[in-house]
Amino acid sequence: MTILSRFISRCLSTPFGGRRATVSTALVALLACGMAPAMAEVISINGGTSWTGWTLRGISDKGSTEGTVLEPGIYGRGDSAARYRVYSSSFLFDSADNFKTGTTTGTAPGAGSTGFGSSGTGAFKAFANGHKVLGIGVEVLAGTIPGTNTIRLNNSGTAYVAATTVAANNGKASFSSNSQQGDWTVQFNTSTWEAFTINSQAGNPGGPVVSPNDTRSIGGAMQSYSNLPYRAFGAGTGPTFTSYQMFFDLDAAYQLFGTPNGFGATIGASPNWFPIGSAGANMSFSLNGVNGTSGSPINNTAFGVAIVPEPSSQAMLAMSLVSLAAGALATRRMRGPRPR
Repeated sequence: MTILSRFISRCLSTPFGGRRATVSTALVALLACGMAPAMAEVISINGGTSWTGWTLRGISDKGSTEGTVLEPGIYGRGDSAARYRVYSSSFLFDSADNFKTGTTTGTAPGAGSTGFGSSGTGAFKAFANGHKVLGIGVEVLAGTIPGTNTIRLNNSGTAYVAATTVAANNGKASFSSNSQQGDWTVQFNTSTWEAFTINSQAGNPGGPVVSPNDTRSIGGAMQSYSNLPYRAFGAGTGPTFTSYQMFFDLDAAYQLFGTPNGFGATIGASPNWFPIGSAGANMSFSLNGVNGTSGSPINNTAFGVAIVPEPSSQAMLAMSLVSLAAGALATRRMRGPRPR
């Protein structure tokens, strides 16, 4: 039984005035159960062999004015010979529905067969049920994935912007030049797909009140920690991958690396760690995804994502049922009571 069918069955099995819910009372039943902001659905977590539940953000070799409605341009800066598509997904984590499948390379120590296991507990548990998770995926069309892959995350949704055209090369995609205070990056080793460096921005080079770049880093001992709020999976066994998917537990990331007493303040050789900010409803990202076909500089992209979990197909269906029930109820009221 799907998440949606369980939800509707639970709601409509509740008697109303001694009767099972009819179409006209379905609206009351659904509202009484409380519609969550997002409902769990199937998200492909397989390194990118399929993209069910993901949204295409754009293509890497076209600027914002060069793309199309179906394939927006998100080229930011650097090489334009590499071509790759970028996808995103945001959802509330549920261990019953969200786990890796197929043959993939990459996990975190102690993550187990699901890819999302964690040694943390309570507030400091990564990928706990109900946490907001962001997924960013890359499908390689031409080029080679670099040895170090970096995703740059901006909490306000305003720092990173695609170039208007490739020739203009005027995008904002640099952490040292365009990030804002509290922004952060995660670097993955593309041989193992484990996170090995996290950076935070103590300065404000891209903010409204500018201050110089001041990057702080955590590495070293972090690599053996089994409660990291980041996962990445490449399709197949490598070393050459044609796609990969990264997942970021935004709630746990703030708990572990944003709060003053979090993990970031106590691990590694960075006593001056600067806490990351909490994720906003919209975030912007810069991604160095693929090297050029001739080994030239990395092709970077920039794009925005709504972090409030996007309406899933199941949530949309549920809302359609609410609308139908509301329409049926309104029609019945307009016609008046049926003669007895």
